[in-house]
Amino acid sequence: MAEHLSAEDRLEIAEIVSRWSHCEDAGDAEGWARLFAPDGSCRNGSGKLMRGHAELLEGSRSRAALPSARGTAHWMGGTLIEPVAGGARARHYGMILRRTPDGLSIASLSDRIYDLRRTDGAWKIMHRDISRLPSGARTQENERPQGGTRQNDR
Repeated sequence: MAEHLSAEDRLEIAEIVSRWSHCEDAGDAEGWARLFAPDGSCRNGSGKLMRGHAELLEGSRSRAALPSARGTAHWMGGTLIEPVAGGARARHYGMILRRTPDGLSIASLSDRIYDLRRTDGAWKIMHRDISRLPSGARTQENERPQGGTRQNDR
């Protein structure tokens, strides 16, 4: 196990994890794929495993082309960064927000894990995995009382 991550390491890793969401939301498939090591892999929310730059790039392009990808925003919080054998692990909770005519709704909740290593002098994602969390989240759709208005609308 790596004994220590410097403050610089932690900042670089946090930047990569943050950039992930921004690239996805902007449809920047090339930027997203560059976050990975050449032999990196990613398991998406549907359980599909993508390996290597070409598959990662195609997977990101395919996702960006989906109508459901437009109007979404990723929000990540509670990021932990820890040293592990051969590199580092970042873990956080994720929420995908969907824009609706009435505002925002929570599309999904997840626990995300990124295994990273330093490659050619820079931190890169070796593998990213996601586990969906049970959806008991309160959204605008399920906050509406019988009269059709939300509590805050009164």
